[in-house]
Amino acid sequence: MKPFMLVIVTMWLISCNHTRMVQTNAPTNQTNTVNQLVKNNNSNNLNNSKTINNPPAITHLLGVHPIADLRQAPFADWFLPNYQSYQPDSLRIPKIKELLRGKTLQIFLGTWCGDSRREVPRMLKILAAAGFDSTKLQLVFVNNTPEQYKKSPGHEEQGKNIVRVPTLIVYKDKTEIGRFIEYPKESIEKDLLKILQGEPYEPNYFGKTVQ
Repeated sequence: MKPFMLVIVTMWLISCNHTRMVQTNAPTNQTNTVNQLVKNNNSNNLNNSKTINNPPAITHLLGVHPIADLRQAPFADWFLPNYQSYQPDSLRIPKIKELLRGKTLQIFLGTWCGDSRREVPRMLKILAAAGFDSTKLQLVFVNNTPEQYKKSPGHEEQGKNIVRVPTLIVYKDKTEIGRFIEYPKESIEKDLLKILQGEPYEPNYFGKTVQ
């Protein structure tokens, strides 16, 4: 009887250990599966967050924007060097400052336009040197697509005959007294002074109209 009982007890112990081992391993596999799912979900959330926090880069400005927007990337790459390197005509700045009183200005430009990139930073440097009130200046950025060529989303160009950019328009009491188109005939300062003094001045592309 004793040998028989010994065999029975031994088989029972082996069976319990096996069962206990299976029960121990089962939760571990389940935990690993849950951890992997959490890891995958977190990875997906990070990817989604990255997509939300990184919108497509802005390549052009359209509509009315403040000067400050030109100091931001990617426009600062051309605006700041052209602004900083230009030296306004100090002999004409005092007269320009005097004659700009009571005037408002509107500049139509395109961030895609080489002439705008060259001339507008110079215009703004001249106006800054003359102490011109920036609240009396409006920058209107126009499109270059075939469907919206030389147009802005707010249609500020309507009735203004904007054919080339940049175009700087000088107003007195809301009436246009002259405009500078694309590039100067002499210099920006000399051209602007002629407009402000009411002297005969015919800008580049004078008389052309939008097709």
